[in-house]
Amino acid sequence: MLQHIDAGVILIKNQQDVVVCNNTAKQSLDIRTFSDAKELLSAKSILEQTKQGASVEDDMLFKYFAFNYHNSRYELWLFTAISEQIESTQMDSWQKLIRVLIHEIGNSVAPIYSLSNTLATITEQQLANQVDDQDLVDDYLQSLNAIGIRSQSLLGFIEDYRKLTHIPHLELQPLSVQSLFDDLQPLVKPQFDEANIALTLSIEPENLTVSGDKKMLEQVLVNLITNALDALMISQKNEKAVNITASINRYGKCEITIQDNGDGIEESALEKIFVPFFTTKSKGSGIGLALSQQIIHRHKGRIKVASEVGEGAKFTLVL
Repeated sequence: MLQHIDAGVILIKNQQDVVVCNNTAKQSLDIRTFSDAKELLSAKSILEQTKQGASVEDDMLFKYFAFNYHNSRYELWLFTAISEQIESTQMDSWQKLIRVLIHEIGNSVAPIYSLSNTLATITEQQLANQVDDQDLVDDYLQSLNAIGIRSQSLLGFIEDYRKLTHIPHLELQPLSVQSLFDDLQPLVKPQFDEANIALTLSIEPENLTVSGDKKMLEQVLVNLITNALDALMISQKNEKAVNITASINRYGKCEITIQDNGDGIEESALEKIFVPFFTTKSKGSGIGLALSQQIIHRHKGRIKVASEVGEGAKFTLVL
């Protein structure tokens, strides 16, 4: 069980024997071989540092505990990625807030929409024949129709954000990344060709596989690729390109990266890019990236973003 949890665990007995050093610990600290506890502690100074109090290094939070058991002295280190915990808490909070907003706005807007349509029908069928001032009737109908259209728009808005809290049950299965890319190309390649933007895909190793829901992962990838395309469409650069790569990182996780050479993302927007409702697009809904993050989170993965203004943006799925 300890070998397969997401937290790193190191347990040392009597300052000599390494009782536990699980897979996550080895991957997170890049531990390859060690002969005893002293060698391990000398190679990873963060472990000694954590004895003085909780420590943070490379996005990992380390905690240290010491205790006696059966006349032996044990030292225990636990560590986990901070950003993953923060993202999980943030998404849970957003979901609770969105559920409240959907409920309250929906309960208020639906009756308004229904009532405006009813009044518009009554006006056309009954009042129009009883009022001599036709301009007044037209103004009244126009106002009622405007209320109806706006209410319908708000109901559509609610339905869009409902998607953030109602992600379908995932049907996880082993997926060939090559097959995933092959299915994606017909969906996005015509748009790139039309815009004269280069699109390249590469996989290393070629037989790379992930465990995931095919439809959900395709939805995320199409969204990220479309965002990259949109960013390049408004860029003034002469040569435009999007590179999509898949590989295995040092922790044994699959990483799929979508990188463009556009104008990049402003730092002020970068920190809010996954916040629901936030968008930098004039006609954006603000749910694409938030929904993508939710889907990847359900896959027990992460989305990372890096960008430099003038150099483009890079989104990485860690699965």
